[in-house]
Amino acid sequence: MSTLAPRFLFASAALTAAVSCSLVIDSWQEKATRTDMLEHPAGSANSLRIDGFNGDIVVTSAPGIRSLSGGARLYARGASKDAADARLAEMTWSWEQDGSTLVLTLSKPSGGSNNAGSSLDNLLVPEGWNVDINSSNGSVSVGAGFERVLVYSSNGNIEATGDGQVRLRSSNGRISYAGASQDFNLRSSNGGVDLHLQGDWSGNGYVDTSNGSISVRCDGTLAAALETDTSNGKTKVYGPTPTPHASGGGGLLRLDTSNGNISITHAEN
Repeated sequence: MSTLAPRFLFASAALTAAVSCSLVIDSWQEKATRTDMLEHPAGSANSLRIDGFNGDIVVTSAPGIRSLSGGARLYARGASKDAADARLAEMTWSWEQDGSTLVLTLSKPSGGSNNAGSSLDNLLVPEGWNVDINSSNGSVSVGAGFERVLVYSSNGNIEATGDGQVRLRSSNGRISYAGASQDFNLRSSNGGVDLHLQGDWSGNGYVDTSNGSISVRCDGTLAAALETDTSNGKTKVYGPTPTPHASGGGGLLRLDTSNGNISITHAEN
């Protein structure tokens, strides 16, 4: 009996684990979906904050519009069709105004955000506004034309363009920025960073990633001090060594990565 007991216990434990695993899968086997059209007057606001989860977000600026509009695709899963439908019915994008900021929030269904979420497809926002986006488990894309762009994604890539102030942070995803911002901060804890500066540049910028390469391409000349640091990679500059203007007033470009190469290309012509 002493020989058989451990085998019996092992088999029993394996059976229990298999049953538990199947229950987890079956509890989300049904999926319900819905498409909503979102619209809200701009009113006296000049900023937008978005709080979403489990879906891609695309935001585009448009000149001369007096309202914000776009489409949303929502989904929820459940153990049965009725359960999935019930969870989906609890989800909605709601608008609130906090001072000069419109806040667009996705409500969570029963059971939390697990196996539920929504994308925002090409949300149109008045040109010149500030945009602040907080997202998990989805990519974020922000077009040009905003005064300030703040994006945080806990699991997703971030792509942004424009010339205003830029702050982008992803805990697990790649960051891409293209524009002429003189004030940007790009951080990724697990992903590379692609930076495309359009025209001559002499501002202040900071790029940091703990696991990924950094690529900088400037269409003109980098007229700024350059500081780089990588503990496990190489740094290469294609073009002259970036330096501030002789007359003073030049900025600083700081590039840090703990695992990856750093590449800077400028003054190609």
